[in-house]
Amino acid sequence: MQASEAKDKVEGALNYNFDEPEEETTFQVPRLDDLCVRLLAENLNRFPALDHMKSEYITSTIELVNTKKISYSMAAQYIKNEVFWQKSALERWPNRPHVISEHGMSWRRLYAEYHISEQFERYYPSKCGTNLNSLVHEVGYAKPFVQTIKFRQLRAEINLSRVLGDFQNLQTLDLTYGNRETGMGYEKSTFGMKIKDALSLSRLIANSRSLTRIMLRENLLNDEAIQVLTSGMSRNNTITFLDLSHNRIGDLGAQCIAKLLARGSILIDLNLGDNAIKKSGALYLSHALSQNDTRCMREEPGIKREEENEEENRGKTKRM
Repeated sequence: MQASEAKDKVEGALNYNFDEPEEETTFQVPRLDDLCVRLLAENLNRFPALDHMKSEYITSTIELVNTKKISYSMAAQYIKNEVFWQKSALERWPNRPHVISEHGMSWRRLYAEYHISEQFERYYPSKCGTNLNSLVHEVGYAKPFVQTIKFRQLRAEINLSRVLGDFQNLQTLDLTYGNRETGMGYEKSTFGMKIKDALSLSRLIANSRSLTRIMLRENLLNDEAIQVLTSGMSRNNTITFLDLSHNRIGDLGAQCIAKLLARGSILIDLNLGDNAIKKSGALYLSHALSQNDTRCMREEPGIKREEENEEENRGKTKRM
């Protein structure tokens, strides 16, 4: 077999027609700058040089970047490019509304505020405190960019004064304690702001020099919690908007708020809609409001007359 194969090869060589042109094969050598762009895009998490590239290469680099492989701690420190942050936000939260005007027309800020909300809402405490330390470390990278925080389901006790105490640009805080995804595992104890939560928030308010708006709707706030919160607010001179609607504030809580207003609070807007304030609490509030410029918003019936409360109580007694 070997001798015959060798013979065939020799005959083929002898019969080769050198006059016929060979088929040309084309091979396109990639441009060096294209190779560099691809290499930078694949290794951006190790070498975050996006902001130092020439402008003509930035768009093509961002198109090749897999944003899911980029750590926030790295990107927050070294990447300013708004196109990068826009792509990162749209790919991470494709079904979430991206109203850039609510975030100072900055995709970097939008991403930071969405990221910090997600980190808080997913947090669970650990016995040794490692989860809290990890939370403090991770959200710390968002510190320079965050101005508004909205938490829709804080499911665990978190020391807000420790985690958010250094957020010097934080202006708006919108908190709702509870678990919206509880399903069949509903536990009443997981809903509402507890006294421990109120204490940490009160310390945060007292020490803040940037907060101007606080929304605490639907937190099951009672008179004791209001007493704790107003003690922190009495030491604050920046908050102008306070929303305490849809809670369980009674006459004692109303009296605490009235004392706060009487001390010369700079509050401009106060919402007490849908609470349990009766006649005596309303009198305290009306007297305090008459002595300053605070507007008490009543989009919903928040200060109930005693007659209304008595009718509700009679209705409950009949049903029982």
